[in-house]
Amino acid sequence: MKSITKPVLFLSLASLFADIASETVYPLLPIFLTGVLGASVAWLGLIEGVAEAVASISKMISGSISDRLQRQKPFVIIGYALSSIRSVIGLSTQIYQVMGIRVIDRIGKGIRTAPRDAWLAKNASPNTRGKVFGFHRSMDNLGATIAPLLAAGFLYFLPGQLRLLFLLTAIPGIVSIYFVYLAIRASPPEKNSTNKGQEIEWKAILKMPRVFYKYLFVFSVFALAASADSFLILKLHDVGLPIALIPIVWAALNAVKSGASLWGGGVSDRIGAKKTLLVGWMLYAACYAVFSTSSSILFLVTTFLIYGISSGFIEAPEKVLVSNFSHARSRGSAFGLFHLGTGLALLPANLVVGWLWQRQGSQIALGFSAAMAGVASLGLFFLNRQHSDEL
Repeated sequence: MKSITKPVLFLSLASLFADIASETVYPLLPIFLTGVLGASVAWLGLIEGVAEAVASISKMISGSISDRLQRQKPFVIIGYALSSIRSVIGLSTQIYQVMGIRVIDRIGKGIRTAPRDAWLAKNASPNTRGKVFGFHRSMDNLGATIAPLLAAGFLYFLPGQLRLLFLLTAIPGIVSIYFVYLAIRASPPEKNSTNKGQEIEWKAILKMPRVFYKYLFVFSVFALAASADSFLILKLHDVGLPIALIPIVWAALNAVKSGASLWGGGVSDRIGAKKTLLVGWMLYAACYAVFSTSSSILFLVTTFLIYGISSGFIEAPEKVLVSNFSHARSRGSAFGLFHLGTGLALLPANLVVGWLWQRQGSQIALGFSAAMAGVASLGLFFLNRQHSDEL
């Protein structure tokens, strides 16, 4: 693919190995918290919500500073290095320790995400942004497919050794840092901005095009529906899916996401990001509606995989729209604002779903997410009718 330059390839490989590390831990974390450390479902919602909110604030700050300096590389490599601390979860004996490590991990993700997305956008034309972001997400999801398969194999031969498994994720974490180094080597040197008149001031983040803020609002409404996938895993476990099969089902989900990301990115370039995103959001709402009402393992596992298709039609088109509705010199800030708005919404999303689950059960909790996704889809439909695809 001519649109995939060396920096895009190396950044995508960095994401692949980072996801091998993180997705070895993530699908098993609910079981570790509730089964090993004795945490409640409400605690799970609090940990995930706080972690994502902190990550979002980090994304805004790093995106703005990277724009002001016109540099992305230092933020990306520092972010990946910080996230490698996730392996220390294997040494945790208290719930607050897991929360602290998750927060540091997500700060690392926050520091790198907006500058990395701006770096990717720099290596794409308006006609290839869908392919570039789709390829990156595909590699990211491929890592998330490999990880649970490795975890399942590990736990088959060493059952119950969750702590050792978590500690070993330090290895792919280090490999991800190496690929960022290769991306830096493959890119032209960055220079600090010396023209003070062109520096991005903090107030400039409030001077994005008006259409950008309209879409940011509906993105944030949808984020209120985007509670952690951990809740879907808990639902599958509650209806009878054995723990040993959770990594396999998680791997299947991310295999679907990987293929769907390439597909969705290509569709976004052909028919437009706005139409593609609307399809993704509507499919997402339908999947959560099924999870809130069904108790059939087979039906829910099938829906879980269809849910993976929705991700492929959501992640790349959202980033394409952020790129299209922002100016090149302020793109880091634009991605930072996008991640801030959507990430802060994840805090109440996870807290509300965790609280509703604890008080009213999974039907009401997951039904809330389905309803919010439906409202966001309706808002996106009307907004799409008012605006073209680019500035």
